Amino acid sequence: MLSLKFFTIFVFLLSLSSSLFTFTSAADPTYVSHDCSDKNFTRNSTYQSNMNNLLSSFPPNASRSDGFYKATEGQDPNKVYGLFQCRGDVTTTTCQDCVDFASTDATQRCPDQKGNIIWYDECLLHYSDSSIIYTSGLNNGPLMPDETEVTVEPNRFQQLLLELMHEAATQAANDPKRFATRKGNSTTSQPLYGLVQCTQDLSNTDCSRCLQESIANLWSTRIGGRS
Repeated sequence: MLSLKFFTIFVFLLSLSSSLFTFTSAADPTYVSHDCSDKNFTRNSTYQSNMNNLLSSFPPNASRSDGFYKATEGQDPNKVYGLFQCRGDVTTTTCQDCVDFASTDATQRCPDQKGNIIWYDECLLHYSDSSIIYTSGLNNGPLMPDETEVTVEPNRFQQLLLELMHEAATQAANDPKRFATRKGNSTTSQPLYGLVQCTQDLSNTDCSRCLQESIANLWSTRIGGRS
C-alpha cells in the first residue's frame, strides 16, 4: 500500500553524507526505489487512458524553473492525481531528462497498478487514484542507512549531525522551493553534508513537521543515510 508519509519524507529526500553530494550527468537518472499501489486498473479502461494522458503531460512541464508540477486528469471515479518534483539543485535539463524517463519507467515497474511513487536521485514522480496529500504520523517508509558505523567521536558526530539536519529543515521549510543543504564538520578533517527537501505544495508548517519526523528516524551512528 502506498504511504503518503513515505512519499513525503523519502522523495522529498532527507539525506546526509560524509562526502559531497555529487551527481554526474547520465543517459538515465539514478533509480532509488518505487512503491506500487495495491489497486489495479482494467486494461484499455478510462482510468488507464487518463493515467497515460496525465503522465504524458509531465515532460513538457519539466522545464518549469521551480522543478515542480501537480495536476489531475479525468473525472471521478476515474480521476488520476499526479505530481513530479526535481531535486532543488539540478539543472532544468537534468530535471527534464529525469521526468521524461520516469514517466515511462513508472508504468513499466507497475504495469497494472493504479498508482506508483518512484524515486531517483534527480527527481520523484507520483500518480494515484486518490488525492496526494501530506499525512502526519504515518511512518511506513524504509530507512536507507550507510553500512559504515561512525568510529571517531561518535557522540560528537551524532550531536553535530542532528544540529546540522535541524538547521537544514528550518531553512527548507522557509524556502519557496522547500529545499536546503548544509555543511558542517564532524572532525577537523572530515566535513559533513546534509540535504533536505519537501514537495512545494506543502505549507512551511507541514514541511517542517515532516522533516523533523524524518530526522528522528535517522541512523545517527552511521556515516550516511537517507530517510
